[in-house]
Amino acid sequence: MSSLTTSRPTPAAVWTDLDAATDRTPTAGRDTRGRHQGEVSWKVLAHRSLQIASALHAVGVRQGDRISLLVEAGPERTAVAYACWRLGAVVVATAPELTLREEAQAHAAARPQVVVADSRGLLLTRALRTPRLRIATERVPVLDELALGARYHLADLVTRRLLIALPEPPGPDDDAALVFAPSDDEPIGAYYTQSDLGHLRELLEPVVVGRDDPSRIGSSGAVPTRPARAPRSTLRATSARVLAGLALPAFG
Repeated sequence: MSSLTTSRPTPAAVWTDLDAATDRTPTAGRDTRGRHQGEVSWKVLAHRSLQIASALHAVGVRQGDRISLLVEAGPERTAVAYACWRLGAVVVATAPELTLREEAQAHAAARPQVVVADSRGLLLTRALRTPRLRIATERVPVLDELALGARYHLADLVTRRLLIALPEPPGPDDDAALVFAPSDDEPIGAYYTQSDLGHLRELLEPVVVGRDDPSRIGSSGAVPTRPARAPRSTLRATSARVLAGLALPAFG
């Protein structure tokens, strides 16, 4: 596994973007198949992320926990990712180029403490023994939910849990994401710190935030090209693209 190092000034934490953007116009949402999901205001996204962070903290998610996030691209996935980063948890994600076997292999290698997933993701990670919490993001029959090992449903957690005080924010050098990308033999994970997320946001902000043009974002939520300061390795480029889809509150 590799880690990105940088000597640039420490950027602001990414979750502050939502607070700063609450007065901006709505952003269009699409899932990974390109289907339009309607508009989601930045204010709603910020509030939803805060609710999820509070709910996750209430059920025991702590700084440093690895959280396998297997949800279709869209506002809900971004809200969960930002909630995890506010708590100091490490989001585990995979590149879409991975096969199902490689994707399952990657999440097994990550040894997550928590899984937040739709029914497909719960099925994919059903055999994992490390998670102490499995949280479903979509409604499935009760028997199916039990078979998939889901202990909670995200909407129920948010509804039932009152907003509680969140812990101290993580530091810039704390791990924030573990992203697996394809390699010659098996998927390789690249670590990103909280500071790395901020630098990625600064790199892509002129494209995504400045123009606020969802048509420029690919179906995975990532910016297709960016000539300046591009990652030098294929692994880093692929994992950075995946991370961009999680970190930027804009949806292709």
